[in-house]
Amino acid sequence: MSPERDDELCRKYPMLYAQRRLPMDRTCMCWGFDFGDGWMGIIDRLSATLEEINRTLEGEKIEAVQAKEKFGSLRLYVGPCPEKVYEKVQAAIDAAEEESIRTCEQCGKPGKPNSKGWITTLCDECRTKT
Repeated sequence: MSPERDDELCRKYPMLYAQRRLPMDRTCMCWGFDFGDGWMGIIDRLSATLEEINRTLEGEKIEAVQAKEKFGSLRLYVGPCPEKVYEKVQAAIDAAEEESIRTCEQCGKPGKPNSKGWITTLCDECRTKT
């Protein structure tokens, strides 16, 4: 993801991305958002949902520990999650992952994963560029 969008997400969702600037011996968020800009809408909506859940919590907050592409879909991993919101958090993450598998990681248009080699979810136009 571009540095500008990375900064935007961290600024908009400070509780969720509190680990973003920590060193690599403490979190995998040090590597930022390891996927293309095409998933910005998906991660932004997911982040808004999780940040809203954070606002309802007293004490411990949900914090992202890694955000990446894996097997052609968006993966957001969070640290310990309070039990009372676990199912809601997991449902939001699962929905974002499902949406990403149908969305081009590079441009955000409808896409599909390839079936050979490193799995990526791209539209036909972006796939011909790679």
